[in-house]
Amino acid sequence: MAEEQQLYSIVVIGAMNPRIHHPLWYEYIGVLNHEQMEAATRAPDTVCLQPMAQFKTDQFQIVCDESKWAIRTEKPDASERIQAISSRVFAVLEHTPTSSFGLNFNFQRKTALSDVPARLFSMLRELHSVLVAPGVGSARIVLKRDSPDRSVTVTIASSEKSTDMVSVSNNFHYQITADTFELFDLGARIGAAFPRDLSEAIAHANNMVDLLNRSARE
Repeated sequence: MAEEQQLYSIVVIGAMNPRIHHPLWYEYIGVLNHEQMEAATRAPDTVCLQPMAQFKTDQFQIVCDESKWAIRTEKPDASERIQAISSRVFAVLEHTPTSSFGLNFNFQRKTALSDVPARLFSMLRELHSVLVAPGVGSARIVLKRDSPDRSVTVTIASSEKSTDMVSVSNNFHYQITADTFELFDLGARIGAAFPRDLSEAIAHANNMVDLLNRSARE
């Protein structure tokens, strides 16, 4: 039986230097203790070269290339930590040119339905019957909305893990704009957005599960 799953990630777009992002540097800035640094350094998939750097601990994974830095975790109790790490990294690297950042919260949730793909298809057919091609048996629903400070994309689809599960993926995109060169506190921006967006993403997932469960009782 497939288990529920979640993924939390923070992505920063900008001009990065992957060679900085070695576990030893993260120990130096206080993100890792010595034992965590040594374990991450010895891990077989740890890389620290100019094109890309990556390492992982038992709580999170960091990947950096020349245009993007990202941290992710599948552990709900580590979600606040990845936000704190992001703030710390870009407080130290305050001169890094950045153009945007994104917060992603993806959930694989169980429902009372045995066939979520068919129900999503039925919901879409009811809403947009003229757009549904004959023979299509599943659907992916993408909802987008823009506001002055962010762009929100919510994608609802059947889960690849099991037909009784629904996937609700949330992306909150923040464009960083400035008329002239200026220093700003990226960590503070991420810190302000993260709890609000996480709460909204959890509500999206819960509401979608409730909607599907109600349809199962009809």
